[in-house]
Amino acid sequence: MPSSGTRSGIFRVALLTLDDRSAYVIDDDLAIAELRARGWQVAEVPWRRAGVQWRSFDAVVIRTTWDCQHDLEGFLSVLADIEATGVTLANPVALVRQRALQRPRRELTTAHKQP
Repeated sequence: MPSSGTRSGIFRVALLTLDDRSAYVIDDDLAIAELRARGWQVAEVPWRRAGVQWRSFDAVVIRTTWDCQHDLEGFLSVLADIEATGVTLANPVALVRQRALQRPRRELTTAHKQP
């Protein structure tokens, strides 16, 4: 990703996170501090938040979306919406979808193997 923004000269990045972070140890503050030291504007945005103006960001990075497995289709839909705006999504939807769907199949296959 570029080190300076395309519109205002400041690169704006959204870090996707979850709504309730209380049950988790999250170290995003380390990344945020480094990015801000480089002159970037950083916003932590819960992936379930409605009405986000994704075009106001230069890029979106999937970070701490650890509750997405409870609503995988909703999560993938949000990622598709972001990607459709033309904003850079650091983790392409097709790749996230493929990996999310591979994991359960792998777990089922492993669970049925005999020792």
